[in-house]
This record gives sequence, C-alpha cells and structure tokens, in this order.
Amino acid sequence: MKSLVFTLVLMMCSGTASADIVCREKGSQMEVNRCAQDNYRKIESTLNDELDQFDVLLKEQPRELKLLRQSQSAWLGYVDAQMAFRFPTAEGADPIRYFGSMYWSEFYDAKSLYLQARIKELHQIRQMMPQWLEMRDVVDEAERQGARDE
Repeated sequence: MKSLVFTLVLMMCSGTASADIVCREKGSQMEVNRCAQDNYRKIESTLNDELDQFDVLLKEQPRELKLLRQSQSAWLGYVDAQMAFRFPTAEGADPIRYFGSMYWSEFYDAKSLYLQARIKELHQIRQMMPQWLEMRDVVDEAERQGARDE
C-alpha cells in the first residue's frame, strides 16, 4: 500500500513539474529533453501541414496523391531506420541504459533534422507542382492524340 501511495504522489509531482518546464539554454536535463520533444512536435505539425496542402493541390490527381503517400510512407521507414542506426540498442532495451539521460534530447533533435529536411523538400516540390501538372497534362494529351492517330 505504501508503494502505491508513493507511486501516486510521484506521478502527481512529475506531472506538475513537467507542466512548469521552461526552455532555458542551461536548464536541467529534464527541461532539455522536454524542450527537444516540444520542438519536435512543432516541426512534426509543420510537416503535417505541408502534407495537408498536397491533399488540396492533388485532389483532382488521385494517382499522384497515392504516389505521394507511398513516398511519405517510404520516407518514414527511412527515418525510422536511420534513427535505429544512430541509436542502436538491444531489442526491447531501454535506450537510456545505452545513451544516458541525454537520449531523448539527442533523439528528438536528430529526428527534427530529418523532418526539417523533408519539409523543405516537400515545399520545393509543392512550389513546382503547378508547372509539373501543366506539363503532365500536355504529355497526357499528346499520348491520347497519338493513340487516336494509330
């Protein structure tokens, strides 16, 4: 019973403490980890916003939207593999045991870099989409014309 009460008190205190975290350059490791996680979540939200813009842009091109989703899925697999490579652990092991208390800040910082690169890449692709779709329409029309001529 004492361990249950202790666990509950510890959970309540840790919840309060984590809600009061302020990101400071020379904060505690808990603050640094939490700030890295918060930053990652903001970047992840930006990535999702960028992908949502493709849903609108490609609503009339289901084939291209499907290909983009396949590309994104493959990219996520790549990022997961890269993170596993950068932070290798035994199957099911606690990564903190291998990398120490800095693990979560290092993990989120590294993953954030991948997300930022993907956001930049998707933004560049989205900027080129109007010209690309126009060129694709011209090629599709030429192919249809060629098929009619045969």
